[in-house]
Amino acid sequence: MDISIIRRMNLKKFISEYIDSGKFKNYAEFCAVKGLEASYLSQILHGHRNIGERSARNLEGKIGLTPKSLDNPTTIQGVHDQTQPPELQVKMIPVLNMTQAKKWREYTKGTLRATSYTFTDYTGASIDQIFCVLVNDPSMYPRFQIGDKLIIDPTAKPAPSDFVIAESEGHNSVIFKKYRVLSYTNYRQPEFELISLNPDFPKITSNEHAISIIGVAVIHVQSLK
Repeated sequence: MDISIIRRMNLKKFISEYIDSGKFKNYAEFCAVKGLEASYLSQILHGHRNIGERSARNLEGKIGLTPKSLDNPTTIQGVHDQTQPPELQVKMIPVLNMTQAKKWREYTKGTLRATSYTFTDYTGASIDQIFCVLVNDPSMYPRFQIGDKLIIDPTAKPAPSDFVIAESEGHNSVIFKKYRVLSYTNYRQPEFELISLNPDFPKITSNEHAISIIGVAVIHVQSLK
């Protein structure tokens, strides 16, 4: 078997084991923590790039594997009758700032083109509507930092304690807050407030402001350096 194929199969196996062990929630978090470019790794895993000697050693170092472990053919022998591990299902999604997020539908449909894109293995109800936004202010410190990436699912229904992005009157851009239910109307519609984790920023209540929830943040990607 070609050494590049062995390396790719071993790489898939090691990544799957990391995620299955619970050390990482998903592929995106694995890449962020290990300092790997998601698009580059996706090309390798899908066979669009070969893993040369230098790349193999570099990947082993970043992932935390022993040298030459990607080259070991015995690692993949006898696993599922020697068939390849299933492909990691990743999709390229637009990365938007909070102003662009007001027109998220145009970006996910491709009517408008984002300036950058990222990859995610989150699927949700409709993968074609998933997008990413960048945290743009300190209102959610200390948990969320400026520049953090949030994968947003517009089809997810917010539940108490979820983090959401929303449009609100008086704001030129989308806001990112924690969702808290206050009560329910006679028609079982929630009255809620959007709160900031940073006490220096105000909360916004639905009975005082017109608020439209855009989507729920389902994945948080933060750089450690």
